[in-house]
Amino acid sequence: DSTVKAQAFRAYDQKQYEEAIRLFEALKEKDDTILFYLGNAYLAIQQAQKALPLFERVLSQYEVFDEQAAWYVAVCYLKMEDRE
Repeated sequence: DSTVKAQAFRAYDQKQYEEAIRLFEALKEKDDTILFYLGNAYLAIQQAQKALPLFERVLSQYEVFDEQAAWYVAVCYLKMEDRE
């Protein structure tokens, strides 16, 4: 699991967001950091509707990334509104 986690972060850092999403999703346990980066990866490929619940979960269940997660929740809503 730690190898998959490292590969996921490496893919994210290299802007290979689809690969990062696949690897993050494959992890059995997703902590606040995984959820936050997974949300960002979805946002990077214009999938705000998938990113939003991840950021909301970070906000409701964890105390880390509160300000950043709240900002990304707003970004998600703006991006989803643009599509309607």
